[in-house]
Amino acid sequence: MPLKRCSSDSETGWKWGDEGTCYTGPDGKKQAIKQGVAIEGPEKFSEKAIEADLHFEPHEIHIVTDAMQDAGYSYVSQVAVRVALNTQADKMSGYPPNCNEGYIEKDGKCIPKDSKEPVYEKGAF
Repeated sequence: MPLKRCSSDSETGWKWGDEGTCYTGPDGKKQAIKQGVAIEGPEKFSEKAIEADLHFEPHEIHIVTDAMQDAGYSYVSQVAVRVALNTQADKMSGYPPNCNEGYIEKDGKCIPKDSKEPVYEKGAF
């Protein structure tokens, strides 16, 4: 996994890859994400994050696009990376239309297939 937990001077933190600097403190993960974008470039960064099934919170995705903006990447590139990471986050969270196995979409939400509520699957009518 490219984004990893680490420790330095008995403090836990985050780093990008095996050789990266271990960033500790409240901004440790933010610094490690920025390091990953700088090392890999945004497209490769998002590919590696998706391959490793990393889940980024919305504010972490914003960190990625901020780092891209600071490095001079175009708005189009920023949007493409944001969409890729948001899609991965939705898939991992089971948000419609990507409900996890055993769930179906109902009223914009994923609910268990064995729910006692009457459920109508898409295309049933």
